[in-house]
Amino acid sequence: MARTLKTQIRENSHQRRGERSILASTVSGQTPTESGGTLIVFSQAPVVNVGPSPSPNQSSNAIRTPDHEQRFDGASSAPPPRIESPCALPIKTAFDSECLSRTDLNLITFYLEDLFPFLYPLYSPSALHGGRAWILDLLLRSPVIRQAMLCQSSYYLSLTQSTIESTISFDIVLAQTRDAFHILGQALSLIQTGGIANHIHGTVRIFTGIMQLQRFEVALSSFQNCRAHLNACASLFRQLLHVGRRSVDGSFCPSSCFDSVMHSLGPSSWTLLGSTYQVSSSEQDAFRFSSALLIFDDVIASTVLQEVPQLYDLHTSLLASEIAVDLQATIGCQNWVILYLGKIASLNSWKRDRKRAGSLDIVELVQRAMSIKASLKELLGQVQAKQVNTHSNSFIEVLGSTSGVANRAASKSLTTRIWAHAALLYLTIVVSGWQPANIEIRMHVQEVLHLLSQLAPLTHLRAACWPLCLAGCLAEVEKEAHFRTLVQQLQPPKAFGTLYRALDIMERAWQRREELVASEADLAAVFQCGGELILLV
Repeated sequence: MARTLKTQIRENSHQRRGERSILASTVSGQTPTESGGTLIVFSQAPVVNVGPSPSPNQSSNAIRTPDHEQRFDGASSAPPPRIESPCALPIKTAFDSECLSRTDLNLITFYLEDLFPFLYPLYSPSALHGGRAWILDLLLRSPVIRQAMLCQSSYYLSLTQSTIESTISFDIVLAQTRDAFHILGQALSLIQTGGIANHIHGTVRIFTGIMQLQRFEVALSSFQNCRAHLNACASLFRQLLHVGRRSVDGSFCPSSCFDSVMHSLGPSSWTLLGSTYQVSSSEQDAFRFSSALLIFDDVIASTVLQEVPQLYDLHTSLLASEIAVDLQATIGCQNWVILYLGKIASLNSWKRDRKRAGSLDIVELVQRAMSIKASLKELLGQVQAKQVNTHSNSFIEVLGSTSGVANRAASKSLTTRIWAHAALLYLTIVVSGWQPANIEIRMHVQEVLHLLSQLAPLTHLRAACWPLCLAGCLAEVEKEAHFRTLVQQLQPPKAFGTLYRALDIMERAWQRREELVASEADLAAVFQCGGELILLV
């Protein structure tokens, strides 16, 4: 096997060097900067593997790709050469047609150690459940996911090193992102031809790749394709659930279908330290993580679009408990807040439709709103009364204390409360319009500002961008500076794109304060910019 690998590397070395030099010259033009550097670009075009993950116990014949599971890249229709081995490991596909360059390895390490914790500050899966190992596994085994993540590492590392003008960096990275989306679309078309049920592992990898790229574009404050990508992910998520439906009893119970999909994706092929406890597979963790992001993003988008969330009919089943989808484990906010935020968005859509039809019943609107408000306040009171436990006797927690386990636990409690107060603000706007002088609104704005100021480190503000923006827009004149300072402490601005976009929205709302009050504006009128969906996640 070692001899085969060395021969393969030697035969392809001149090709890799050529492709890297072409990429560097055509994409960046080798444009020197004041510091003499260029943007870090990764080595080769991605190759998509749409087949299921091979098991360590499978033979070389078992992992051969069937004709309907072709591999392809953007430059050639011919499948790249494969290396077959009777002892093929799950990470073998990383070496099918290329060896990762030193640059790629540096970017992967930067992504795992620095960038991913920065982008998702409150996501901290326990090492007992595999931690973030699923990310590394998919990076090595799925070239298209690797492309998506290397795009992000390339951009953010360039910001830290100031190696290139921001406009050039932005254009290059967006071009790379578009290429990755194109390849994901090709892979998805190929999978759908053979049926998603036959390629469920590959489908989950594509789903994860789309969500990662979607989040990256949003981080760059590029929102023009946001709605299309969310629609694609929502459709793909439903298709996956319907695949799970076939394994249940034919009835459509979203949580049961979700569990069925999870069962199909795992379990992992190894147990922890030889014990009977089995760690989740990479695709299981990826599906759980990406599903939480999708449901969350869908709800936030609906508040701006004045529409019912696309996945609203699934919320009660999937969010009723943390068994299926655990939002707090991913974004730091407990399920019930986002569940009720979806209900408020649905109520807002109902109000708009009735108002257009000239049949709005204010009494019914208030009754529906009061029911939601009572539930939100009761649950918020329970969270406020609960003491946050930041101490643990678990050795694994002690090991993680240096990376801020206690801070994350406190931030998750604060984040849930911040979102709950923001939901109550949103509900008041739906019922009464834009009334920043309202006593209750002032109280919730003050609470949000107070809780935001307690987040530590301040980068955890990324988990509360939407509440920050909503409370800031409704803030009194004397509180404007406090919200402005919260955001401006975060540097460089391009690393916190959505937060600075939120500040732009706040500044516009402050300038139009009297106009918004006079028109009894809604949230969509404040958050939308030229009809574009601004997704503050």
